Amino acid sequence: ESSAHLMLYLHPDAAKALKRYAVDQNAKVHDLLLEAVEEWFRRHGLREAVRAETGRGRARATNHRATVALT
Repeated sequence: ESSAHLMLYLHPDAAKALKRYAVDQNAKVHDLLLEAVEEWFRRHGLREAVRAETGRGRARATNHRATVALT
């Protein structure tokens, strides 16, 4: 299994703010959400990798098999 797909529902205003922030930071919303999940894992003592291996060489070695989709 290379990744697990998860769905996240946000308030429309929060989604717009997140998208705006991603544009301002020249980042992808997906990457910002993964950063937040990685931080949550660290704060709660979870050691599993968060980012899925993509096969594109962009994923870090400490990545997990979970992805987050924003709709």
